[in-house]
Amino acid sequence: MNNWILKATVCLALGATMMSARAQVIDFETIPGSGPSDGMTIDTQFQALYGVTFSLETGGSPVLAKVGAPRTAFQGYNLLPDQPAPGTNAGEYFLTDDGVVSGPPEPLIIRYSYPVAGAGGIILDIDGAEEFTVQARNAVDDVIGTVVLPPNNELDGSATRWGFDFGTDVIHSIRIVFTGAGGGVGLAFDNFSTNAVPEPASMLALGTGFAALALKRRGRRH
Repeated sequence: MNNWILKATVCLALGATMMSARAQVIDFETIPGSGPSDGMTIDTQFQALYGVTFSLETGGSPVLAKVGAPRTAFQGYNLLPDQPAPGTNAGEYFLTDDGVVSGPPEPLIIRYSYPVAGAGGIILDIDGAEEFTVQARNAVDDVIGTVVLPPNNELDGSATRWGFDFGTDVIHSIRIVFTGAGGGVGLAFDNFSTNAVPEPASMLALGTGFAALALKRRGRRH
């Protein structure tokens, strides 16, 4: 029994290590082949390393926005332009649609070179009557999962998290679309996990599975 628990514990630790190692996060603080800059077009730079491309639904590409003036996406913390709230871990750069605060932002399309089981990220400063909807899609762009992000009015510039975890490689693209109301809205997207980072609850479930196997094995010995 003791040996079995030890083996299960080792397997759990190795499983956590392997899943963490697989997690790939794009924070837009570094850009393959060049440094980030305000207004830089982002399309295929991450394709070779992470297997993802970025585009806008009706054509064109999203751009980088730098924290601070000029305002390109939102009025943030302390009413400062493009200023994330403390604790958001958003860094100095994030992805926006066109760099102009105007009507509803263009839907953002993230397309994979190969399917993945999960993905996640944050959207900054969803407040007032704003709302974003994130859709996971299959190989023919059918929606297979939806997360609706309502207003987060804790602080201006707050981060709202979203994520998918299907357990099998079914996500071929992700669509982020504004589904709220009002004008003067910009997209501020950051900390994109191209394949879902394991949550503590997931690790607990894995640990519970090992415990159940251990008890079953113990019952057989009695």
